[in-house]
Amino acid sequence: NKYGATSMRPIKQGLALLPALAIVLPMTFLSEAVRAEEIVHEFQGLDLTANLELAEGRTLKNGVALIVHGTLAHNRMETIASLQQNLKLRGINSLAITLSLGLDRREGLYPCEIEQDHRHLDAVDEIRSWVSWLKIAGAGRITLIGHSRGGNQVALYMSLNHITRDGGLVMRISENIEDLTMGPPLGGIAGEGPKPGPVDKIRYNGKFPKPDPLVKKVVLIAPMTWTYEKARRAYSRRFGTLLGPILKRVKKKIANHEGMTLMPELGFLNCPNAKVTANAFADYYAPNPYYFTPRLLPFISKPVLVISGSEDKVVPDLPQALSDGPYLKNVEQVTIEGADHFYLDFHGEDLADQIARFMKSPRKSKS
Repeated sequence: NKYGATSMRPIKQGLALLPALAIVLPMTFLSEAVRAEEIVHEFQGLDLTANLELAEGRTLKNGVALIVHGTLAHNRMETIASLQQNLKLRGINSLAITLSLGLDRREGLYPCEIEQDHRHLDAVDEIRSWVSWLKIAGAGRITLIGHSRGGNQVALYMSLNHITRDGGLVMRISENIEDLTMGPPLGGIAGEGPKPGPVDKIRYNGKFPKPDPLVKKVVLIAPMTWTYEKARRAYSRRFGTLLGPILKRVKKKIANHEGMTLMPELGFLNCPNAKVTANAFADYYAPNPYYFTPRLLPFISKPVLVISGSEDKVVPDLPQALSDGPYLKNVEQVTIEGADHFYLDFHGEDLADQIARFMKSPRKSKS
């Protein structure tokens, strides 16, 4: 490919010299350059990488899907790679990014043996950076697609401006780690969890920009339905220890201004014995209403397609969670029969069919 990764290095260096939106280059030059399969883009001192697939006879001006992977994964995992190819066969361009998680030119699964100090919300800034890159590169319109945790991160990018303007998300105080009795994973009595309590508004600090108007539609593939109760049960099953007491120790470290301290080897996300900072552990495991994706949907104005698999064991409650929420005229939900959390083989073709149909439909934003 004459537009391979090597030929992209001059472009990457140019991006390193100036903020993305300040670059002034002929659009025809950029439109040709971005035919490279590997794209490298500098952001906050790190080289971010992405894989670009252009459909036959199409350019970025015809639109592009920006795809975000799930927990500690990458843009070449089978779910994402097959989705890009299936979309390409349906005439849809796509850019699949790899979130840095604090590493330069990260490739493959995040190595469990190295120190971990990243945050769930870091992805929102990287998504925003890639949207800006596509805008400069001449993209006509963007559909944001996120899988699993990436689905929640895409939804956060689209909703945080609205949520923070409204003062935050409401969460039951019983979901707050400080108010939970740290007993057995189910609260001491089989099937019994913490009693519902009063509610409080949970805020993220700072203001978040509006999503770029170039983003016209959103697709959430099996997005997270995270709650603290589910997390502490899953943590106990997977790592054989209680999450609550660990979080107590972690929060004490943070209160003593020792958030950057590396904790002893702990179960963390997909890693059984991770070296992780107290700040990072708390970010992923402390109760957080923003991680339950259905809560974010009322704050997104663009058309949204939420896709679930009938055999998904990771977010089996997603269809019911959507059904229990308010009716939203801009949100469509579909279930792919037989698909699990990763939509492989012919389920991947069904997935691409649904996305292509949605991207080509005339659905409008809610007023």
